[in-house]
Amino acid sequence: MPKYSIIVPVFNRPDEVDELLNSLSLQSNKDFEVIIVEDGSNISSESIISKFKSTFNLKYFFKENTGQGFSRNFGSKHAVGDWLIFFDSDCVVPPNYLENLEILVMKEQADAFCGPDSAREDFSDLQKAISYSMTSFLTTGGIRGGNKKVDNEAHLRSYNLVMKSNVFDSLGGFAKTNMGEDMELSNRFKLSGHIALISQKLEVHHKRRNSIKSFFKQVSSFGRTRIQLKRSYQIPIKVVHLFPTFFTIGFFGAVAGLLILPQYASLILGMYAVYSFMIFSHATSTNKSIKVGMLAVVTSFVQHFGYGLGFMQELVFPKGS
Repeated sequence: MPKYSIIVPVFNRPDEVDELLNSLSLQSNKDFEVIIVEDGSNISSESIISKFKSTFNLKYFFKENTGQGFSRNFGSKHAVGDWLIFFDSDCVVPPNYLENLEILVMKEQADAFCGPDSAREDFSDLQKAISYSMTSFLTTGGIRGGNKKVDNEAHLRSYNLVMKSNVFDSLGGFAKTNMGEDMELSNRFKLSGHIALISQKLEVHHKRRNSIKSFFKQVSSFGRTRIQLKRSYQIPIKVVHLFPTFFTIGFFGAVAGLLILPQYASLILGMYAVYSFMIFSHATSTNKSIKVGMLAVVTSFVQHFGYGLGFMQELVFPKGS
């Protein structure tokens, strides 16, 4: 019986499943099963699944669309491993992931593990820029990495989450199926007294969105979700979550202020220009690409604007949870 059960919800993304399964076939530790849950897709991944059935223990289920959180719950019911591993379909897993996980499981007294995400060398320039925007200290405070116990500044993330199967069952799995479902589960996990470790050794490569429009839509949903989590689940809003809103108000307020108080407005916009240069310089250096550096400025502003506008929209026009 495998020690680890890898559960992946998928919706209309067979190409991503192919890449993910290929990366899992290269794992140095083979003590795992893979459970693919097709969440009511119109474009099936079944033909992709057939390519890997002789490579490792692979289960495939097709069900009606209920969203990623509940699809993970569905997959957990068919898992036999002592540990559940949740990946998103747009992740690519380094070959030593399970080997590193085994070391952590044997060494650390933790009920769950989580790791950061990054762009891989062969990802597109836009995907690298989006990854930078989502993970850099200059844009999100760098809260996705590090080696530390989960606290009020960090939470388990469902695109790369490892949890004891009995702990997951005792918590009842995901109570929310889309957008913020991991934050809600993480909150209950911590309130129940469980311990988790975020380790850089469990890094995965995350492809994320492939267009500015889809990225804006995603981060806008993140902003709305933050309000919904506070309203429906009493998960507190922290200062770091308010930054995109203040960033957005400050920028557009300064642009409008050019007609009224041009001197002060120009000074504020100058601060945004300095911030842009910092992002450009750091992203260029990190990715060794001027193009990625330029795109990172765009994606970072899109991220702040999208999140901030979504946050404000949900405050004024509640959509629900």
